[in-house]
Amino acid sequence: MESIVIQCVEGKKVVYHTVKPLEISLSSLNELYIQMSQYPVIFGRPLNGIEDFMKIFMDYSIPSGDPIFRGLFWSVDDLKTGIFYLTDICDFEATVHFAFFDRRVAGREPLFHAMLHHAFDHFGFQRLNASIPKYVKGRVHEFVRGCGISVEGVKRSAAFYKGQWFDTVSYGVLKDEAVWNRPLYNKE
Repeated sequence: MESIVIQCVEGKKVVYHTVKPLEISLSSLNELYIQMSQYPVIFGRPLNGIEDFMKIFMDYSIPSGDPIFRGLFWSVDDLKTGIFYLTDICDFEATVHFAFFDRRVAGREPLFHAMLHHAFDHFGFQRLNASIPKYVKGRVHEFVRGCGISVEGVKRSAAFYKGQWFDTVSYGVLKDEAVWNRPLYNKE
């Protein structure tokens, strides 16, 4: 994927966001850590320092010790606005993660749609999944549902946060359910 520019109407402003693949390096992961360290939990996991953060994104092969990255990454506005991340990738599906560092979701539906389209079109997935704990603000759940992602179930006591167990809501969208208008993005 080359860089793409997506137009969003956020409040009363038209904002153009640039999305591009994130080249993973120690430097880019450190920059991402600086942005994400404002959150006690990221992608459903507690954040306990940079070493724990690195384990979310990478592992090491045995016996060579070479790094193995756990997914595919895209930066939004050079990590100033956010990140999209695909994990649990197999032949026909993947799990979608996203974070907007300013905690704003309103008006960013075209951004989310563009990334879903890219995942379906480029990788040929049949379905995409998401799992969001119930401690996450309701507006995030509303945003995901508003983007056409269906609730598929609830996984009980699946996320630990601030000393409590919370249910997570499982979401999914099939390729043939993607009824939003195309194209939602332009190549830069």
